[in-house]
Amino acid sequence: MGETSKIARGFLVLFCVFFFACTFSYLLHAGRLAVVPIYDDVSYLIDAISRLGTLEYQGLGGFLRSFTVMPAHSPVFAVIGTFGLLLSATEAWGPYALNALWLLAFAVLAWRALGRIPDWSRVGIIMAMLAAPMFGYVISEFRPDIVWGLLIGFAVALLASVDLAVIRLRAAAAYGLLIGVAVLTKPSGMPAAIVVLGTGMVLQFGIAFLTARPAGSKATLVRFAIMLCAALAPIVLYMIFSWRHVWDYIYSTLIVEKGVWSLNASRIEHIVFYLVYPNAFRLLGWVWYACIPILIICAAVLIHFRQRQRLLRLAGLVLTVLVAYLIPTASSVKTFYIGSIFYGPVIAVTVWALGAIVEAVRPSPKIVGILGAAVFTAAWTPKTGSTGLDDPRVAIIDDASKAILPEIIATLKTREPGKRSTVLFTSPGPVYSGTLEFMSLRQGLNERYINGYTWSDWSLYEQAFSFSDIVVSPEPGILGQDGFNFPSFAFQQRILDEMRHDPAFDARRAYIDPNGKAIWIFTRKASFPMKKPVEKPAS
Repeated sequence: MGETSKIARGFLVLFCVFFFACTFSYLLHAGRLAVVPIYDDVSYLIDAISRLGTLEYQGLGGFLRSFTVMPAHSPVFAVIGTFGLLLSATEAWGPYALNALWLLAFAVLAWRALGRIPDWSRVGIIMAMLAAPMFGYVISEFRPDIVWGLLIGFAVALLASVDLAVIRLRAAAAYGLLIGVAVLTKPSGMPAAIVVLGTGMVLQFGIAFLTARPAGSKATLVRFAIMLCAALAPIVLYMIFSWRHVWDYIYSTLIVEKGVWSLNASRIEHIVFYLVYPNAFRLLGWVWYACIPILIICAAVLIHFRQRQRLLRLAGLVLTVLVAYLIPTASSVKTFYIGSIFYGPVIAVTVWALGAIVEAVRPSPKIVGILGAAVFTAAWTPKTGSTGLDDPRVAIIDDASKAILPEIIATLKTREPGKRSTVLFTSPGPVYSGTLEFMSLRQGLNERYINGYTWSDWSLYEQAFSFSDIVVSPEPGILGQDGFNFPSFAFQQRILDEMRHDPAFDARRAYIDPNGKAIWIFTRKASFPMKKPVEKPAS
């Protein structure tokens, strides 16, 4: 490695540190880490803190065994989250700090995907790449969707960056392992990920097989088999213990609760959902404007320089991106997070195309570096993520949670030792069961937390009232509630009328929003006889 190469790589590492430090600072003072943990990050924080004790008392062996008895919704994030909480003494910032590893990983993957171009040209392209908001989300969100999409994208792009007929067998196995990790980052998206990654593998290996010399055809098949086995090994191991968890989640989301999560829109709106502002721009940023022109220029350059095999690889990548677009578009369940399976490949293929252009045209590395720095300067902001104090709804959630949840925890601590309490949250927002569960687990309370967000049968609420020790229920129209079609919203007033007249419970308006709407806490008298009465606020 020459001196220039060492300087370029060192500069890129320092640049990633700068990127992380600025983004993390924003998280701490105005982003996710400035508010209580909420959906959906809190689900993965709960999983992590639930395994932390096992790691601390039983070591790595016990920690690994925990995955066989307690399936992880994302085994990759369960590992990162647990060690992050170990690092931070259960403070929420720990897992987010370890997200810095993802930033470095994507810089390395992009470096590899850029082919044989000068190192300072790589640095320039990667700087521009990091200006896409998706990489800010990598730091600011502790949920797998964004990382999942980018891993899928770069796994596909890397297949088009090497000669699959002659790569080392060890490299083929490493690429396969990357594919397996990409799938296991979000197992609930496994069917979609397998289709996209499978399409990319088949197309790129097919191109390599058809364009290889006769002697290289067998070698291509051998490497395909090695890569496939390496990809399947971790997936099969996970599914042996967790297939039921994956199936139940997919079935619940796409079948049982489809009406809650589905987008109520016209066919045209479904078709363009992941293509237009604001969804596409929210994660792609400048790449949203530039990706198609870059791909067209890349195709023209490859045609001009008669690079037939590379042109075929580009065609394979574009087809894979098309498949990645069609899968979430065909589903009625839509969020921009799900669109990561499309946006990740868009970014990775754009990076690959920029590398192909630079390799063919051979501009000055200084010019490429300056252009990359200019794009970053114009497009990047430390503010990132979907949750922060600048969102009025999130601010209400934070205020309500900090007002109510510590009081509930204090009440739970008055329970007779050895008796486990049940806390029911009837409707989502502005306080959530997950937030209370994480806060309680941090204080050593292992209670039972349930919610009726998706219940559409009144009898389910009646049954839950009969065994709940604390019921948390908001008034209809309170600020900070979710915008999805939760059936529990239809029962809000009925729940309040029922509980306020139940002599077994003490009733209290615990939080009142700026519009005068309240959250009620109902506490079972027999469960907490030592609890001191709390003065009721004025109605």
